[in-house]
This record gives sequence, structure tokens and C-alpha cells, in this order.
Amino acid sequence: MPEAALVLGRSDVSAWTGLDENRIPLPKQALAIASANAGCISEKRWLIMNQAKKEADLLGLATNKTFVIAMGIVFLCTYIFMNTAVMNYFLAHSNGNAYVEMNIFYASELSDILQSYGNAGRECYVKMSILFDFIFPLQYSLFMASCSISVLKRNIGIKMQNVILALGGILCLSDWMENVFIIAAIKFFPNLGAFPYLAQFMTLLKSGLTIFFALAISCGVFAMLARGLKGLRNDIAT
Repeated sequence: MPEAALVLGRSDVSAWTGLDENRIPLPKQALAIASANAGCISEKRWLIMNQAKKEADLLGLATNKTFVIAMGIVFLCTYIFMNTAVMNYFLAHSNGNAYVEMNIFYASELSDILQSYGNAGRECYVKMSILFDFIFPLQYSLFMASCSISVLKRNIGIKMQNVILALGGILCLSDWMENVFIIAAIKFFPNLGAFPYLAQFMTLLKSGLTIFFALAISCGVFAMLARGLKGLRNDIAT
């Protein structure tokens, strides 16, 4: 049977998936091949449409208000737990010295900090990092990314929303790698090598992305309040 090359647009995917046409990420010219005789969808066209549906579903989950609120509650509860129970337990085993990453520039002092922990403190740091500090980064990075998209989705397009999701993943990975490099420094102590500088780089990256998300959320909330005030003024005027 002859085949015709059809341009796959957002309206095609919207009709097939039932999703909002404006939230479906597609390239400008996504080509698919469909059989001309009965209008059946070819495998290539189906794959493109299926991928678009998955991406739209992911963004839909990330911006779902219930999901964002739930992640916010989990983040807040975990943050309080990490800075009370976990921190107090660590301070009791590290001669009263706080976590390394509570500072930003610590590379040149890391050897002295680890020395001040003592053997018990260094072992406790490794244990606490593995048990808790590999879960917490996933929670707060997911919350920050989803909250940023949720409050900014009326001001940014699909591509920028995907960028924000990617930055959330980088934020999580930077925190994980920070932990990995500090644990490696503890394991090789007192011969730290390049691990202090690698850990500090990850700390700086994590801090920079955290500031970015804080600003993005603040701007999004400000924009929402501005729209609300504008709508209120229009209602009063009418």
C-alpha cells in the first residue's frame, strides 16, 4: 500500500491522548508515516505520540497541586527531623562539631574538621549520610522543582519546564555526590587527595541551584499574587 508522510501536530496528539493541546511537548516538525488506505497509525507515529503523552504526564504530575503540597509537607517534616533528632545524634558523637557541609568553603579545612570529629564522629557521619542524607536530597529537590513549575507554569513554556525538572535532578545529584566525596575523604583519612575540593565544588553547585529555586518560587508566587490583585481590581471596577 502507498504511504503518505504526515506532519504530526499537537492537535493530533491531543485528540489521541485527551491532554490539553497547549501542554503537549512536540518538536516543530515531527514527521510520522500513516497508512493511506484505512487511516491506521503507523508504528513510528504511534511511538512519537506515546512519547509525547509520557512527557505531558510527567509535567502534569510535577505541577499537580496535591502532589506539590504533599511533597512540601514531606520536605518540611524531613527537614525538621534532620535538623533536630539526626543533628543532635551526630553532635553527641562528633565532639559537638556540626556537619561539614554546613559551611560552603571548607576544602582547605576538611582535614582539621574530620580530625575534630574523632573516630566515632567520622563513623557516625558515614552512617547518617547513608541512612538519611541520600533520601532527603531527593525529597527537597523534587519539591523545589515541582513547586517552581507549579507557580511559574503560566509564565513559562514546556521547554523551560523541562529545564527546571532537569535542574532539580542536578540539584539532587550534586547533594549525593557531595556526600560521596566526603565519605571518600573519611575512608582515606588522613590522605584526602582531591576529595575536599570535589566535595566543595558539589556544595557550591548545590547552594547555587538552591538559591535559583528559591528565587524562582518567589517570583512565581509574586506573579500569582499580582494576577490575583489585578483580577480583584477588575472585579471591583465592574
